[in-house]
Amino acid sequence: MSLFNFGFTKSSKGVCTPQENQSEKRKGDDKEGDSTATVDRGNDRDATNVEPCGESTAVAAVSVASTSRESGKSVKSDDGAQSTSYWKEYERKRKRGYRDEWEKEFKWLKRDEKDEEAVMYCEYCRSFPALANNSSAFFVGTTRYRRQALSEHHKSNRHIRCRDAVFARQRPAAMDITVTNMEAKMREKMVKLFNIAYFVAKEELPFTMFAKLCRLHVKNDCEIGQTYFNDHACRAFIEAIADTMKEDLRNKVSESTFLSTMCDGATDTSTSENELMYVRIIEAGLPQNKFLSIQALENANAEGILKSIDNGFQDGLRLNGQQWRMKLVGFGADGASVMLGKRNGVAALLKRDVPHLIEMHCVAHRLELGVLKAIKEETMLQDTKELLQGVYKHYYYSPKALRELRSVAKTLEESVLKPVNILGTRWIPHMHRAVKVFMRDFKIVVIHFQHTVEERKASAEMQGRAKNALKKLQSYSFLLFLHFLCDILDKTAMLSEVMQKDVLVLTQVNTALERVKISLTTMVDHPSDQLNDFIDTVRDTGKWKDIELTVRDTDLPNFNRSKQE
Repeated sequence: MSLFNFGFTKSSKGVCTPQENQSEKRKGDDKEGDSTATVDRGNDRDATNVEPCGESTAVAAVSVASTSRESGKSVKSDDGAQSTSYWKEYERKRKRGYRDEWEKEFKWLKRDEKDEEAVMYCEYCRSFPALANNSSAFFVGTTRYRRQALSEHHKSNRHIRCRDAVFARQRPAAMDITVTNMEAKMREKMVKLFNIAYFVAKEELPFTMFAKLCRLHVKNDCEIGQTYFNDHACRAFIEAIADTMKEDLRNKVSESTFLSTMCDGATDTSTSENELMYVRIIEAGLPQNKFLSIQALENANAEGILKSIDNGFQDGLRLNGQQWRMKLVGFGADGASVMLGKRNGVAALLKRDVPHLIEMHCVAHRLELGVLKAIKEETMLQDTKELLQGVYKHYYYSPKALRELRSVAKTLEESVLKPVNILGTRWIPHMHRAVKVFMRDFKIVVIHFQHTVEERKASAEMQGRAKNALKKLQSYSFLLFLHFLCDILDKTAMLSEVMQKDVLVLTQVNTALERVKISLTTMVDHPSDQLNDFIDTVRDTGKWKDIELTVRDTDLPNFNRSKQE
């Protein structure tokens, strides 16, 4: 029977060696065959230096193998025991040697000749212990000199990771450039997506608009990729932006020694009462207003508002009531008694904890109240407000009337603006713009009203509104007051804009206020150029912008007398 059938080969020199396929194949990428996962430095010897065995030895081995095969069981006879004992002795005596040519085939193989047993190890795996299998024989070092073990380690996944890391380290410049370029491109795309999400939040658009805006950017050849085009990503981006802004505000407030807070009430679309809060800090030597929070009110009294302020500082800045009060020096609000009441207002409650607190009525709001109080008894102001609001509603609620107004402007080869609503958060700026637009398009509006009355094609209500408006619009005394009001609003609107600036200090308010007071005082005796031009034009022609006016001799003296009063 052939020796090959029983796991032996016979060399040309009569040497018998066990076949290398006797070892069991180990499972897993990092278990590297033939017990290489453990360190054994005493039992292995060089396979090339085997000792010759005689013919009797081979025959005895064949006899043992034949007996085992015929019985189908493991050999437990005396001959089998002698064979097992022989091979243990054989393995103990045989010697394996390290081959230098292995280093040419396996570039990672190194041998520590300083060690007494001259262990071999993997240079790649030792260079990257975080990626390597630290229990591997080639990581620790082994004297198990077998080529099969080298091959299995060479193919293991952990070794391949270490090898790739070594190659990347050998060419860092190219790798860094590639990674940097990829990161820069990805960062550029993400910045654009975050900007789009910020625009959606800033303009109070629905999150579903995010995907549409992204596709618009793609259509305009803007490179933003093809992912994150959904409302869920928009929400995530906005939340990330909000967290970043809150963290930035926390850092700025923590670095500030003092702060002030401003509060105002608001009602949302669900008719729920809320309190809006801002903090005012010094940044780069200048005051800055920063949005803090919106808090729902449990109660609209002073205690409820103060509780919402505490919640706002806790949610927005993670400061409890004692911490933010230690920095507090100023409190700003509107003039409502619940906010600035001397006994039980919010400011009064805060002063119990912060005695040095300075409370201030909003200067822009106070200016509105001051202007209205100064002229609220003037009947001409009420007439002017009713007229301007009536003109606005006439064209706002009637598309037909607005279309006819634009048709008149086209016939006259002039442009026309849509009338403006005088009502708004700030009365002065809205009133100022409404007066400026009306005076600019005065001629076109009057002609359209005249046409409405003369043609009698409109409804009775529209004709009556146009007829009543014409009486005032063609009145010289009414237009005198309208020009004078425009001059006043020119000055006060400018002052209102100054008072609404974020970067504003009291000295700037005082300077702007004194300048406006001087201008208004001068206007009593010396009308503005605009008012003088109007008076001169009507005196000479009896018309203004080609519209015939109703002029009485007492109109101008009465107007001058009312200014003095």
